[in-house]
Amino acid sequence: MKKLSIVCVFMFIILGCKQFQDKCNEIGIRVLIESDKSDESTVKVFLEDKNGNAVTAARIICIDKSNRAEFLEFDSSKYYYWKKTYLPASGNIIIYIKTNAATQEKKLTIPHEKILEPAQLIVFQDSSGKSILKGESVSNTDNIQIAWKSCGKNCIYTVEVKNTFDTVYSYATNACNIIIPANTLKKNNNYRLVVTAQKYFGDPLFEKYNYCSVSSIQTGGINFVTE
Repeated sequence: MKKLSIVCVFMFIILGCKQFQDKCNEIGIRVLIESDKSDESTVKVFLEDKNGNAVTAARIICIDKSNRAEFLEFDSSKYYYWKKTYLPASGNIIIYIKTNAATQEKKLTIPHEKILEPAQLIVFQDSSGKSILKGESVSNTDNIQIAWKSCGKNCIYTVEVKNTFDTVYSYATNACNIIIPANTLKKNNNYRLVVTAQKYFGDPLFEKYNYCSVSSIQTGGINFVTE
Protein backbone atom coordinates (compact mmCIF):
# COMPACT_ATOMS: atom_id res chain seq x y z
CA MET A 1 0.00 0.00 0.00
CA LYS A 2 2.89 2.34 0.86
CA LYS A 3 4.57 1.56 -2.47
CA LEU A 4 1.35 2.37 -4.25
CA SER A 5 1.14 5.72 -2.45
CA ILE A 6 4.73 6.58 -3.43
CA VAL A 7 4.01 5.70 -7.04
CA CYS A 8 0.92 7.91 -6.98
CA VAL A 9 2.94 10.82 -5.56
CA PHE A 10 5.58 10.47 -8.30
CA MET A 11 2.89 10.26 -10.94
CA PHE A 12 1.32 13.43 -9.55
CA ILE A 13 4.67 15.24 -9.66
CA ILE A 14 5.41 14.09 -13.20
CA LEU A 15 1.92 15.02 -14.36
CA GLY A 16 2.21 18.41 -12.67
CA CYS A 17 5.56 19.10 -14.37
CA LYS A 18 4.14 18.09 -17.72
CA GLN A 19 1.11 20.34 -17.24
CA PHE A 20 3.43 23.22 -16.31
CA GLN A 21 5.51 22.65 -19.44
CA ASP A 22 2.43 22.31 -21.62
CA LYS A 23 0.99 25.51 -20.20
CA CYS A 24 4.16 27.41 -21.04
CA ASN A 25 4.09 26.08 -24.58
CA GLU A 26 0.35 26.51 -25.16
CA ILE A 27 0.32 30.20 -26.03
CA GLY A 28 1.31 31.39 -29.48
CA ILE A 29 2.32 35.04 -29.87
CA ARG A 30 2.58 37.18 -33.00
CA VAL A 31 3.24 40.90 -32.96
CA LEU A 32 2.79 43.44 -35.75
CA ILE A 33 4.01 47.03 -35.38
CA GLU A 34 3.14 49.47 -38.17
CA SER A 35 4.23 53.08 -38.64
CA ASP A 36 3.48 55.55 -41.42
CA LYS A 37 3.70 59.32 -41.91
CA SER A 38 1.45 60.03 -38.91
CA ASP A 39 2.91 60.54 -35.45
CA GLU A 40 1.17 57.48 -34.02
CA SER A 41 2.07 53.85 -34.67
CA THR A 42 -0.22 50.82 -34.48
CA VAL A 43 0.67 47.85 -32.29
CA LYS A 44 -1.21 44.57 -32.83
CA VAL A 45 -0.74 41.41 -30.78
CA PHE A 46 -2.26 38.07 -31.77
CA LEU A 47 -2.53 35.43 -29.02
CA GLU A 48 -3.56 31.84 -29.71
CA ASP A 49 -3.84 28.69 -27.63
CA LYS A 50 -2.52 25.34 -28.83
CA ASN A 51 -5.74 24.76 -30.80
CA GLY A 52 -5.42 28.04 -32.70
CA ASN A 53 -8.19 29.79 -30.78
CA ALA A 54 -7.76 33.43 -29.78
CA VAL A 55 -6.82 34.10 -26.17
CA THR A 56 -9.25 36.81 -25.14
CA ALA A 57 -8.56 37.62 -21.49
CA ALA A 58 -4.94 38.73 -21.55
CA ARG A 59 -3.41 41.93 -20.22
CA ILE A 60 -0.98 43.41 -22.72
CA ILE A 61 1.10 46.52 -22.12
CA CYS A 62 3.25 48.45 -24.59
CA ILE A 63 5.78 51.03 -23.39
CA ASP A 64 5.49 54.27 -25.38
CA LYS A 65 8.16 56.87 -26.17
CA SER A 66 7.46 58.72 -22.90
CA ASN A 67 8.05 55.47 -20.98
CA ARG A 68 4.35 55.19 -20.15
CA ALA A 69 2.51 51.86 -20.03
CA GLU A 70 -0.24 51.69 -22.65
CA PHE A 71 -2.83 48.89 -22.34
CA LEU A 72 -3.83 47.24 -25.61
CA GLU A 73 -7.54 46.71 -26.28
CA PHE A 74 -9.02 43.46 -27.57
CA ASP A 75 -10.92 43.73 -30.86
CA SER A 76 -13.62 41.05 -30.66
CA SER A 77 -14.38 41.26 -34.38
CA LYS A 78 -10.77 40.77 -35.52
CA TYR A 79 -9.47 38.69 -32.59
CA TYR A 80 -6.37 40.66 -31.76
CA TYR A 81 -5.18 43.22 -29.23
CA TRP A 82 -4.27 46.63 -30.57
CA LYS A 83 -3.38 50.20 -29.71
CA LYS A 84 -2.46 53.39 -31.56
CA THR A 85 0.32 55.02 -29.60
CA TYR A 86 3.41 57.21 -29.83
CA LEU A 87 6.48 55.00 -30.12
CA PRO A 88 10.17 55.95 -30.10
CA ALA A 89 11.46 56.91 -33.56
CA SER A 90 14.03 54.13 -33.28
CA GLY A 91 15.09 51.47 -30.80
CA ASN A 92 13.42 48.53 -29.09
CA ILE A 93 9.70 48.42 -28.32
CA ILE A 94 8.89 46.64 -25.04
CA ILE A 95 5.67 44.63 -24.73
CA TYR A 96 4.49 42.72 -21.64
CA ILE A 97 1.91 39.93 -21.87
CA LYS A 98 0.10 38.38 -18.89
CA THR A 99 -2.48 35.64 -19.38
CA ASN A 100 -3.78 32.59 -17.53
CA ALA A 101 -2.88 30.58 -20.62
CA ALA A 102 0.81 30.95 -19.70
CA THR A 103 2.35 30.47 -16.27
CA GLN A 104 4.77 33.38 -16.48
CA GLU A 105 4.47 36.93 -17.74
CA LYS A 106 6.17 37.34 -21.08
CA LYS A 107 8.36 40.27 -22.06
CA LEU A 108 8.99 40.93 -25.75
CA THR A 109 11.68 43.25 -27.11
CA ILE A 110 11.01 44.20 -30.73
CA PRO A 111 13.22 46.47 -32.88
CA HIS A 112 11.50 49.31 -34.69
CA GLU A 113 12.67 52.28 -36.74
CA LYS A 114 10.30 54.90 -38.07
CA ILE A 115 10.95 56.50 -41.46
CA LEU A 116 10.47 60.19 -40.80
CA GLU A 117 10.38 61.69 -44.32
CA PRO A 118 9.19 60.39 -47.71
CA ALA A 119 11.64 59.82 -50.54
CA GLN A 120 12.45 63.18 -52.13
CA LEU A 121 12.81 63.01 -55.90
CA ILE A 122 15.96 64.62 -57.30
CA VAL A 123 15.91 63.22 -60.87
CA PHE A 124 12.92 62.40 -63.07
CA GLN A 125 13.87 62.65 -66.74
CA ASP A 126 14.20 60.73 -69.97
CA SER A 127 17.49 59.88 -71.68
CA SER A 128 17.16 63.02 -73.83
CA GLY A 129 17.25 65.21 -70.73
CA LYS A 130 13.60 66.26 -70.61
CA SER A 131 12.69 66.59 -66.93
CA ILE A 132 9.34 66.14 -65.22
CA LEU A 133 10.67 68.17 -62.29
CA LYS A 134 11.06 71.12 -64.69
CA GLY A 135 7.50 70.77 -65.96
CA GLU A 136 8.42 68.97 -69.19
CA SER A 137 6.97 65.82 -70.72
CA VAL A 138 9.10 62.72 -71.22
CA SER A 139 9.32 60.52 -74.28
CA ASN A 140 7.93 57.01 -73.97
CA THR A 141 10.56 55.81 -76.48
CA ASP A 142 13.43 56.85 -74.17
CA ASN A 143 14.62 55.28 -70.95
CA ILE A 144 13.22 57.20 -67.99
CA GLN A 145 15.57 57.77 -65.08
CA ILE A 146 14.25 58.33 -61.55
CA ALA A 147 16.38 59.04 -58.47
CA TRP A 148 15.63 60.15 -54.91
CA LYS A 149 17.33 60.97 -51.63
CA SER A 150 17.92 58.08 -49.24
CA CYS A 151 15.46 57.57 -46.38
CA GLY A 152 18.12 55.77 -44.32
CA LYS A 153 19.93 52.45 -44.20
CA ASN A 154 18.23 49.16 -45.10
CA CYS A 155 15.24 50.76 -46.79
CA ILE A 156 13.34 49.09 -49.59
CA TYR A 157 11.74 51.37 -52.18
CA THR A 158 8.76 50.44 -54.33
CA VAL A 159 8.31 52.59 -57.44
CA GLU A 160 4.87 52.53 -59.04
CA VAL A 161 3.52 54.22 -62.15
CA LYS A 162 -0.27 54.38 -62.27
CA ASN A 163 -2.87 55.48 -64.75
CA THR A 164 -6.47 56.25 -63.86
CA PHE A 165 -7.39 52.62 -63.27
CA ASP A 166 -4.29 50.46 -62.84
CA THR A 167 -0.68 50.20 -61.80
CA VAL A 168 1.14 49.86 -65.12
CA TYR A 169 4.68 49.59 -63.74
CA SER A 170 6.06 48.48 -60.37
CA TYR A 171 9.62 47.85 -59.23
CA ALA A 172 11.20 47.25 -55.81
CA THR A 173 14.83 48.06 -55.02
CA ASN A 174 17.16 48.92 -52.13
CA ALA A 175 18.98 51.43 -54.36
CA CYS A 176 17.95 55.08 -54.64
CA ASN A 177 17.41 55.09 -58.39
CA ILE A 178 15.82 53.09 -61.18
CA ILE A 179 15.48 53.23 -64.96
CA ILE A 180 12.13 52.53 -66.58
CA PRO A 181 12.95 50.89 -69.93
CA ALA A 182 11.95 52.60 -73.15
CA ASN A 183 8.48 51.77 -74.48
CA THR A 184 7.25 50.58 -71.08
CA LEU A 185 4.77 53.46 -70.98
CA LYS A 186 2.39 54.47 -73.75
CA LYS A 187 2.63 57.62 -75.82
CA ASN A 188 0.44 60.63 -74.98
CA ASN A 189 -0.78 59.23 -71.67
CA ASN A 190 -1.25 60.73 -68.23
CA TYR A 191 0.47 58.92 -65.38
CA ARG A 192 1.17 59.29 -61.69
CA LEU A 193 4.44 58.29 -59.99
CA VAL A 194 4.46 57.05 -56.38
CA VAL A 195 7.55 56.01 -54.41
CA THR A 196 7.05 54.10 -51.16
CA ALA A 197 9.93 53.73 -48.70
CA GLN A 198 9.73 50.80 -46.29
CA LYS A 199 11.89 49.42 -43.51
CA TYR A 200 11.07 46.30 -41.56
CA PHE A 201 12.43 43.92 -38.96
CA GLY A 202 11.32 40.35 -38.33
CA ASP A 203 9.23 38.29 -40.72
CA PRO A 204 6.03 39.45 -42.50
CA LEU A 205 4.92 35.80 -42.73
CA PHE A 206 5.68 35.06 -39.05
CA GLU A 207 7.59 31.92 -39.97
CA LYS A 208 11.17 32.68 -38.92
CA TYR A 209 10.24 35.29 -36.29
CA ASN A 210 7.04 35.82 -34.33
CA TYR A 211 7.04 39.55 -35.04
CA CYS A 212 7.05 42.01 -37.91
CA SER A 213 7.96 45.63 -37.32
CA VAL A 214 7.42 47.79 -40.37
CA SER A 215 7.58 51.49 -41.17
CA SER A 216 6.47 52.83 -44.53
CA ILE A 217 5.93 56.26 -45.99
CA GLN A 218 4.76 57.28 -49.46
CA THR A 219 5.41 60.29 -51.64
CA GLY A 220 2.41 62.45 -52.40
CA GLY A 221 2.53 61.37 -56.04
CA ILE A 222 3.72 63.24 -59.12
CA ASN A 223 1.55 63.54 -62.21
CA PHE A 224 3.31 63.49 -65.59
CA VAL A 225 2.67 63.07 -69.29
CA THR A 226 4.47 61.00 -71.93
CA GLU A 227 4.90 62.12 -75.52
